[in-house]
Amino acid sequence: MDSQSTATRYLAFLLALAVSHLASAARDCEASGFCSLGHSKQWVGDIRTGAALREMLAAVSYKKELMTTIFVAKEPFFPAYADMALQLVSEARQMGFAHFLLISNTQAGCDKTLMCTSA
Repeated sequence: MDSQSTATRYLAFLLALAVSHLASAARDCEASGFCSLGHSKQWVGDIRTGAALREMLAAVSYKKELMTTIFVAKEPFFPAYADMALQLVSEARQMGFAHFLLISNTQAGCDKTLMCTSA
């Protein structure tokens, strides 16, 4: 078997594996009943007040559940922490979850993250 044929078969296998993984992730989301993509809304704001926190929970939570992560938006850490947070957002959306909250310690961190996650 030539190397091009082997490479093609290997790539086809990886594609099938990736599709299988995404399909099973979607099924896991459906089986749990927590597929919130399309149900949760995007919310941006300062959650330091009780009223704002309740407003955010009403918009983002799904079946009284909310996933959160906090990252430090301070140089030189911002690129690494923001990258991990954005990876979380991407993977959660791919699995059908949208009821998550990214919390930053600065307005600039929120602005940069919002710029990267707005579709």
